[in-house]
Amino acid sequence: MIRNRRSDTALCMILALTCALVATPARADDGIRENPIRLYASEQFGPIGRVYSLGVFVIDGRPIYGEQTIWGGELIQTVVGSCVSVDIARVGRITLKNTAMARLATTPTKPHLVVASLIDGDLVVKLLPDGMAYIESCGSTFTSSMGASFDVRTRDGKAFLNIASGTVDVQTSRRRTTIRATTVRMDPNLRPVTIGAAPLNTRTGQSAQASSEWRKFYEGTGTSGQIVLSTPRLVMAGYYPAQQPAPTDEPAANRIVLFHLEPASLGTIDPQGKTDNQGVVTVTVTGRTNGIGRIVGEIVPDSSDPPGTIYETYHRVLHVTKFWTPTKFVLGAAAIAGVSVCVVACGSKGKPLRQAPPPIIE
Repeated sequence: MIRNRRSDTALCMILALTCALVATPARADDGIRENPIRLYASEQFGPIGRVYSLGVFVIDGRPIYGEQTIWGGELIQTVVGSCVSVDIARVGRITLKNTAMARLATTPTKPHLVVASLIDGDLVVKLLPDGMAYIESCGSTFTSSMGASFDVRTRDGKAFLNIASGTVDVQTSRRRTTIRATTVRMDPNLRPVTIGAAPLNTRTGQSAQASSEWRKFYEGTGTSGQIVLSTPRLVMAGYYPAQQPAPTDEPAANRIVLFHLEPASLGTIDPQGKTDNQGVVTVTVTGRTNGIGRIVGEIVPDSSDPPGTIYETYHRVLHVTKFWTPTKFVLGAAAIAGVSVCVVACGSKGKPLRQAPPPIIE
């Protein structure tokens, strides 16, 4: 009887330990019973593709050799003499060359779209049948049809498109243009050096050279773009073009500039001049009467200027002096005459001069 009771007790202990070893579902429990938390893996949180090259390339400032996985939004740069290929899942292949610099990302929804911001260099796009591309470069946007093949090249701040197949919609943002001038002097290598608000000084009857540099300034959408990322793992959350001003400029070459003096009585100035390839024009100013005024320059509008171009008027202070005024001339002559009389009458030591007898010749 006692033996049977011991056997039943041992069996109960074994069953209890066995039940304790059985895994139970994991639950989040803060004292209140809730449903289990289930974690799902989604493909949109993975890499968007791989970058590879036979040579070295740079990702976010780090040199890479061979192959590298990207998550989207990295700054990819090629070096001189090499190209980089980027295979993007379900979209196609992007090739960067000619010292290109670009950012790439994809959208998590259909249609499968690659978004790129080309800062410099060349970008070649070959899309899969279900793939599309949206490229931003130099203030222009390029939106392709599915399966298109094309390339975008940047040269001197401008983007150029070449289509091999499919269609590409191009939109160019309008940028405000301003033409203004600064006062310069030419260095020994005939390059303009800005001298700020330095006045031009000359004298009556004398001439001086006045140089000004005229440039076109553009303000509008930048070329860099901005990839907005979520953390961790730099997963793309959205794409928003950069809206901060990104001014660029170029010389206003071979342009006519009209000049005049205020007041006109100060002297004469070349009525017009033509800018050279650096946007520099030099005119001659001749002083007539002493006084202070200014040089005024206005560039002549050209048909190549975009609508709404702003033309700023150029000003430079002009200072004309006259050293020998009539009063100063009379006083100066009197002073010189007085000194001559003193030297003749008094001698070098201030004593009266005495006439010496003539020499005797034997």
